[in-house]
Amino acid sequence: MIGCGLIARAHGLAAARSERNVAFSCCSSKSAESAQAFAKEFDCGRSYDDHKNMLADEFVDGVVIAAPPEVHASIIEDCLSAGVRFI
Repeated sequence: MIGCGLIARAHGLAAARSERNVAFSCCSSKSAESAQAFAKEFDCGRSYDDHKNMLADEFVDGVVIAAPPEVHASIIEDCLSAGVRFI
Protein backbone atom coordinates (compact mmCIF):
# COMPACT_ATOMS: atom_id res chain seq x y z
CA MET A 1 0.00 0.00 0.00
CA ILE A 2 1.34 3.42 -0.96
CA GLY A 3 -0.62 6.10 0.84
CA CYS A 4 -2.34 5.20 4.12
CA GLY A 5 -5.28 7.56 4.39
CA LEU A 6 -9.02 7.13 3.97
CA ILE A 7 -8.90 5.46 0.54
CA ALA A 8 -6.23 3.03 1.72
CA ARG A 9 -8.41 2.06 4.65
CA ALA A 10 -11.30 1.30 2.25
CA HIS A 11 -8.96 -1.00 0.31
CA GLY A 12 -7.78 -2.59 3.54
CA LEU A 13 -11.34 -3.30 4.67
CA ALA A 14 -12.22 -4.74 1.25
CA ALA A 15 -9.17 -7.01 1.38
CA ALA A 16 -10.07 -8.15 4.90
CA ARG A 17 -13.57 -9.11 3.70
CA SER A 18 -12.33 -10.85 0.58
CA GLU A 19 -12.76 -14.60 0.27
CA ARG A 20 -9.33 -14.69 -1.33
CA ASN A 21 -6.14 -14.67 0.70
CA VAL A 22 -5.26 -10.99 0.38
CA ALA A 23 -2.66 -9.47 2.69
CA PHE A 24 -0.59 -6.31 2.81
CA SER A 25 3.03 -7.12 3.55
CA CYS A 26 4.11 -3.48 3.84
CA CYS A 27 2.82 0.06 3.54
CA SER A 28 4.11 3.58 3.17
CA SER A 29 2.84 7.08 3.75
CA LYS A 30 4.42 10.53 3.98
CA SER A 31 3.24 10.40 7.58
CA ALA A 32 5.03 7.74 9.63
CA GLU A 33 2.10 7.78 12.06
CA SER A 34 -0.42 7.04 9.29
CA ALA A 35 1.72 4.21 7.96
CA GLN A 36 2.14 2.72 11.44
CA ALA A 37 -1.61 2.94 12.10
CA PHE A 38 -2.43 1.23 8.79
CA ALA A 39 0.17 -1.46 9.48
CA LYS A 40 -1.30 -2.13 12.90
CA GLU A 41 -4.93 -2.20 11.71
CA PHE A 42 -4.29 -4.43 8.69
CA ASP A 43 -1.43 -6.54 10.05
CA CYS A 44 1.26 -5.29 7.67
CA GLY A 45 4.73 -6.55 8.34
CA ARG A 46 6.46 -3.19 8.01
CA SER A 47 5.61 0.46 7.55
CA TYR A 48 7.63 3.20 5.89
CA ASP A 49 7.46 6.98 5.65
CA ASP A 50 8.80 6.90 2.07
CA HIS A 51 7.58 4.58 -0.68
CA LYS A 52 11.01 4.58 -2.36
CA ASN A 53 12.55 3.06 0.78
CA MET A 54 9.75 0.50 0.92
CA LEU A 55 10.31 -0.47 -2.72
CA ALA A 56 14.06 -0.79 -2.12
CA ASP A 57 13.65 -2.97 1.00
CA GLU A 58 10.68 -5.17 0.12
CA PHE A 59 9.71 -7.67 -2.56
CA VAL A 60 6.11 -6.98 -3.47
CA ASP A 61 3.74 -8.85 -5.77
CA GLY A 62 1.78 -5.71 -6.48
CA VAL A 63 1.08 -2.23 -5.25
CA VAL A 64 -2.10 -0.37 -4.37
CA ILE A 65 -1.60 3.35 -4.91
CA ALA A 66 -3.92 5.20 -2.55
CA ALA A 67 -2.10 8.51 -2.71
CA PRO A 68 -3.52 11.70 -4.25
CA PRO A 69 -4.00 11.39 -8.04
CA GLU A 70 -1.47 14.12 -8.85
CA VAL A 71 1.39 11.92 -7.58
CA HIS A 72 0.29 8.64 -9.22
CA ALA A 73 2.51 9.05 -12.30
CA SER A 74 5.69 9.59 -10.29
CA ILE A 75 4.85 6.69 -7.95
CA ILE A 76 4.23 4.42 -10.94
CA GLU A 77 7.61 5.42 -12.37
CA ASP A 78 9.25 4.63 -9.01
CA CYS A 79 7.50 1.25 -8.90
CA LEU A 80 8.58 0.36 -12.44
CA SER A 81 12.16 1.41 -11.67
CA ALA A 82 12.08 -0.87 -8.62
CA GLY A 83 10.93 -3.81 -10.76
CA VAL A 84 7.28 -3.98 -9.68
CA ARG A 85 5.28 -5.56 -12.47
CA PHE A 86 2.02 -4.00 -13.57
CA ILE A 87 -0.57 -6.25 -15.16
